[in-house]
Amino acid sequence: MSSIKLNLVDSQYTLSGTIHASIGDFCVAALAAEPETLTDLETALIRFQKEPLDIRSRLSLCHGLTVDFEPYDAGLMIVDLAARIVVCNSTYSQPELSGMVTYHDSSCASECPIGYQLDPEEWLFLDSIDDFQREHALRRQIRKLNPPLDARPVLYGRPLVEFIAQQIANVLQESGDSVCQAVSEQKLKGDPREPENDERPHPFSSQISAIHKDWLTTSREDLRGGAPREIMLAKRDLIDFDLESRCLQWSLLLEGPPCLDRDSYAYRFAGFGIHEWVVYYYLVRFLITQGFDLIKKLDLSQTEV
Repeated sequence: MSSIKLNLVDSQYTLSGTIHASIGDFCVAALAAEPETLTDLETALIRFQKEPLDIRSRLSLCHGLTVDFEPYDAGLMIVDLAARIVVCNSTYSQPELSGMVTYHDSSCASECPIGYQLDPEEWLFLDSIDDFQREHALRRQIRKLNPPLDARPVLYGRPLVEFIAQQIANVLQESGDSVCQAVSEQKLKGDPREPENDERPHPFSSQISAIHKDWLTTSREDLRGGAPREIMLAKRDLIDFDLESRCLQWSLLLEGPPCLDRDSYAYRFAGFGIHEWVVYYYLVRFLITQGFDLIKKLDLSQTEV
């Protein structure tokens, strides 16, 4: 018993038919790429199958939620991308939120295991058709009313720059004469036109750290009430796991796994891994420091005049 009735569902279409049960396991593993459409899912499957798997030619395509609930051979599987639900009632396997599949090299299963891990806050695993029929409409509606947050325009764009500028202005206004004194002391230590000594502390180092901390920890309406640090760390473990899995796959197969399409849901709304967190930390610190350096240079040029 190695075949199942497989139903793949997105917000517009359903693919349904009988297929080898291992394909169902691959489909669950491919959910780690956070596909939103059947096309995204087909693309993500290439991570686990060397040759693209044209599931549309092997399953019947129907418009809307036309799920075939009749099990076949080993059982039944439903993968609803729109509701983020997986239903599996099969004697072949019982995939879960995290697991491992074996890479298929187009001729047979290889000895390369590929781990996957899904977001437990996103995906619901069921083994009952009745539970699916009760849950899917509500979960679809909730996801429709709460579209994904595109945080990067806030974290990298104008809101970040405006926050830094306003905070620097507040510091200058509150500090008054102490700012001029700090600038004068900096001038006495050397020619401001000379490259700065990296070992010398910045005259506004404490203010720079405070502004940096405030930016990362302040809740914002344009981040739906979340703080930048909270948003950036929300999916760190999932991203880091996925990167580690891709690295292992690369080292075993000696070829890089396929990248995500830049137009895909997963690419546009991806979480933040530790690699991006580190780069972002230094970017924000650099921008704040540059803001104070600009003020310092302006004050020094006015003093010289």
